[in-house]
Amino acid sequence: MKGLRAEFHLLGWLPPRKGDVLRLSLIWLSAVGLLAAGPAHANWYNASTKHFIVYADEKPKTLSDFAERLEMFDQAARILLRMDDPAVGDGNRLTVYVLPTDNDVRKLVGDKSGFLDGFYTGRVEGSLAYIPKRANGDLGAQSVIYHEYTHHLMMQQLDQPYPEWYVEGFAEFLSSPIFGTDGSVGLGTPQEARMWGLVGSARQMPLDQMLGATYGEIEKLPNDLRESIYERGWLLVHYLTMEPKRQGQLSRYILGIANGMPPLASAQAAFGDLKQLDRELGTYLNRSTMKYFKISGNAIHPVPVDVQPLSPGAAQIVLLRGQMKFDGKTTNGAQYVAQARAIEARYPGSTRRATLSSPQTSSTPKTRSRCSNIICPTCTKGCGRPPMRSTRCIMRRTSRLRTSPCA
Repeated sequence: MKGLRAEFHLLGWLPPRKGDVLRLSLIWLSAVGLLAAGPAHANWYNASTKHFIVYADEKPKTLSDFAERLEMFDQAARILLRMDDPAVGDGNRLTVYVLPTDNDVRKLVGDKSGFLDGFYTGRVEGSLAYIPKRANGDLGAQSVIYHEYTHHLMMQQLDQPYPEWYVEGFAEFLSSPIFGTDGSVGLGTPQEARMWGLVGSARQMPLDQMLGATYGEIEKLPNDLRESIYERGWLLVHYLTMEPKRQGQLSRYILGIANGMPPLASAQAAFGDLKQLDRELGTYLNRSTMKYFKISGNAIHPVPVDVQPLSPGAAQIVLLRGQMKFDGKTTNGAQYVAQARAIEARYPGSTRRATLSSPQTSSTPKTRSRCSNIICPTCTKGCGRPPMRSTRCIMRRTSRLRTSPCA
């Protein structure tokens, strides 16, 4: 691949377990929904790093490892996307609330579709992400947070409109990192859950409808078509990024929309025959190997992680605090105050650590990309980005794709 030091490896591929398909959504709304009273207790901890503040009911070592992987992902993604890493204050760190269950995440936003597993919302007073704690307790296994943090990074690069399928497809593109024992991070790896979804789904959104953004509001779509925006969006981003003969087309498509072209017309101008592109996507899905980017461990540097326990009172109030920060409605203030006072009465002086005022937004300007595509691995003109360093394009075996996911 042009602009990259190509080095190819073959790695074993394992099929996903049944039920592993992740359902994600970018939510830009405020809703009132009380979290179910959960067994918050003294096992709640706060992990603080350069880019993240994480609240979770988890063992300190597990939470520390989780926060460390988040920072490794941040560094790798910034190298791949050629993003600067300016100093940030609390207002520019992402606050992550690990809620007890998927139902708690959905209840927070009033989602009754069963589609939502986690979400990100950008706020001027500080961006937030909400994810569920998995039953096996392995936070690092969750693609949800890497998907949502990719949204956070994309919003820092947002200097033109991105189609919704691309916003979600690109977040999926980076949502399954591989953390090597040598400290390396693999990005753009084959998204196995999405592969199985594409193979097993009875209905997929037509490509011209997706590229033309004629499907209406994504939240109103049936779940299978809503899912296909993530699945086909991931496959299309992966193919257009990795396929040499399609290099530059994604940038032209996005730039055309930014210049006022209707999305479908821009897609036809950039990609040519959309039926041919659709056939190529089907062939690409069934390839025995797929490329992904490997960021060298020499380029990833350890970041301090500070893990502190919450007091018993703070542990009881932390979920309420997460709800208050998401809601943001002053009309619900009396309700929140009453709940907080009830907890304070049970734990006098013990809730302070979890009820500090919201951090102020840092004045650090957002990083902006001068390239029409958030990732341009072969861009050599007009981008203004430095060459990618410590990055290799490698291969991952996908030859077991056609076996049963339950095998």
